[in-house]
Amino acid sequence: MPINNELAMQRTGLAEKRTDLAEKRTGMSAQRWSQGLTVAIVLLFLGLAAFIPLALTGVELADVFTLNSQVVQTLTAMTIFLLMLTLGVKTPLASLVILWQQPGLLGRSLLAALVIFPLGATVIGYLFLHGQPEAAAIGLGLAVLAASPGAPLLTQRASMAGGNVAIATSLQVTLATLAVVTTPLTLLLLTAIFARVQASADYLLIAKQVLTVQFLPLGLGILIRSLGREMASDVGDLLTTVANTLFMVLLVFLLGFSLVTIPTVPWRGLAVIPLVVAFGLMFGHLLGGPNLETRSSIATGTIARNAGLALFLATANGAIQAIPTIIAYMVVGAIAALPYNVWIKRQQQAIAEE
Repeated sequence: MPINNELAMQRTGLAEKRTDLAEKRTGMSAQRWSQGLTVAIVLLFLGLAAFIPLALTGVELADVFTLNSQVVQTLTAMTIFLLMLTLGVKTPLASLVILWQQPGLLGRSLLAALVIFPLGATVIGYLFLHGQPEAAAIGLGLAVLAASPGAPLLTQRASMAGGNVAIATSLQVTLATLAVVTTPLTLLLLTAIFARVQASADYLLIAKQVLTVQFLPLGLGILIRSLGREMASDVGDLLTTVANTLFMVLLVFLLGFSLVTIPTVPWRGLAVIPLVVAFGLMFGHLLGGPNLETRSSIATGTIARNAGLALFLATANGAIQAIPTIIAYMVVGAIAALPYNVWIKRQQQAIAEE
């Protein structure tokens, strides 16, 4: 009898656990539906915010799909804002400061991403493009990219390259924070030396633009996480869904543009991109220290420029001639970095098998 009672109790416990699991699954399903509905509503309002001003001002639909489209500029700004906000909400403080706790590595990382890469892009671009009629437009594109560090998806790219995700996250936040100062300063120096074009020279305005779309949402996200610790995870999940959806919409736009714009980039412009990427990877890897994962994170962080910020700055400051080069860097640069990613993965596998 005692054995039968014990078996009955175990069966009852299992039944209760199954019921709990079923309730959790139902709750998760309802939560997904709720999040999906919220995302749909948010995207609807964002779409209206982008398109209504165009309708009121009489802009034709064909103008939406041009390089200087107000819709693309608005969508880019919204996407960057939400990606930075999501990063601030979802990233624990310990992950934010892990690179700051290693001053030597921090200094070398900033040297690679903020000094060596822009200088390398400048020199390589000058050597390949000097005296060419297309030098101004391509040079400006390289300058804007060099001035836009801290790609929003750096963590994902570092993970794909076998890098240390915590280091990549900390580097991403650090670069995004410093961009308020480094972006206008880098543009000021590089455009004066390398790409003299008729574009906005108001570098205080550029600093304000970077502050608005990148630094402000990042700080707001960190504040939300610190004030609402219990709700931060749910808020972060919702923001991630919205931001990723917006990013995919923007990516579709950019892929469509790339089919038209990349063929317009002269062969010298396309050839210079793999060289710039290889240069950045080499110095980022060398300055990343002895650990292979850290080296991969710093190398990836060096070449992973914030193309969204670069596009926003180009369109907002009348430099649309730089857009084809920016889009080409997104596509050709990602392809050029693949051999390094494969090599890192093989090195890690070889170490693991020893």
